[in-house]
Amino acid sequence: ALVRRCEFGNSSVGLVACAGAQIRCEDATMQGHDQAGLVLMGNSTLAELEGCMLSDCGVMGASLTSGARLVADGCSFLSNNQSGVGLSGRGGWARLRSCTLSDNGEHGILAAAEANAQVEECRIK
Repeated sequence: ALVRRCEFGNSSVGLVACAGAQIRCEDATMQGHDQAGLVLMGNSTLAELEGCMLSDCGVMGASLTSGARLVADGCSFLSNNQSGVGLSGRGGWARLRSCTLSDNGEHGILAAAEANAQVEECRIK
């Protein structure tokens, strides 16, 4: 699925991908959700984000569980109550390049339960 220049706002979750789904988001905004802007669940589930903003969510900008994968280039994860990006579960990974993770309540990036993160040229504050 391709999502380009769309705005998601003010719901429980902006966008959910699971069970091996593959999505690409370009220049999308996911803002003001009760839980997360983006939720990825399950092995082989992959989201590629480019130039997206995930902000002002009740828990996380992006949440990955159970082996889901995220590739984010030039994205902003801002002012989320807990974490900009949170990932957990064996096989789960995130690669963040040239991203800004700022003013999140507890963590810029939270990796737990055998998940891995690769972070390059990012601003985390």
